[in-house]
Formats: sequence, C-alpha cells, structure tokens
Amino acid sequence: PVLIVNTELAEYLQQHGLVYRSTATEIVQAQHNRWAQGIKQQLNRRIVAGLLARQRLYWPIEVNAALDLDNKAQLQVYLQRFNGVYTGQAELAGEWLLISSRGQIERTEHFYIEVPLAEPGYPALVAALSAGLEQLTEAIAKAL
Repeated sequence: PVLIVNTELAEYLQQHGLVYRSTATEIVQAQHNRWAQGIKQQLNRRIVAGLLARQRLYWPIEVNAALDLDNKAQLQVYLQRFNGVYTGQAELAGEWLLISSRGQIERTEHFYIEVPLAEPGYPALVAALSAGLEQLTEAIAKAL
C-alpha cells in the first residue's frame, strides 16, 4: 500500500539557513550558510528515500496536492528540533505518527536523537544532522 509522507517543522526551523542553539534558551540562524532548497522538502525527500530502502510494507511517496489522500496510509513527521547545539552535538527531536487508511492513529512515537560533531564547523554539523536523520528513518522503518 501507498504511504503518504509529510514532514512538518517547528516555525523557527522554517528558515533559509541552518539553525544553531547557542545557549539553553537562544538560537541563531546562519546568515552565510544557506540551504540550497527548502529544508522541509529536503527532509521529506530524504525520509521517503530512506523508507523505500529500509522496509517493504509500504510504498512511501511525498505528499502532493494532486494526490487523493482518502483511503491512504499517512506518515506525519513533526520536527521540533533539527539544529546544532553549543555542546558540540546535532539534535533532532519531535514525533511521528502512522495514520491508517481509515484515518486512525496506529502508532505514534516521540524521538530525541543527538549526534556528536566530528569537528567544529558547518560541514560537520550538516553531516551530523544527516546521520541523525538516517537514525530517525531507520527507527521509523523498524517500527513499521
């Protein structure tokens, strides 16, 4: 069966640049290092590709305005955190929900993933966020 994947981000993450938590209560958006494309679309595409490679129960596809969402299973991924941290970590946090083709929540899980940066800097942060996204996709695939 088809699984429609939709990724949503906390409002502060819906920016053109990487987000970094500089203290326990402050965030900074990168001004010089920008995402090549909208981060929501990039994350959704990566989750779909990861699920295609890791499980065979569903055929994941990206949400699309042309799709009839009726009678289709859906995976909703909500990211409250997708950022670097002053502690030298990348962090991903949020929740995902598997919604049946009948519209009932079949499974929901909260997640918090930390990945240490190999070294300081933008490339290391992007690599750590990517590794965290791989961990998240792997966990979702196993749960399906």
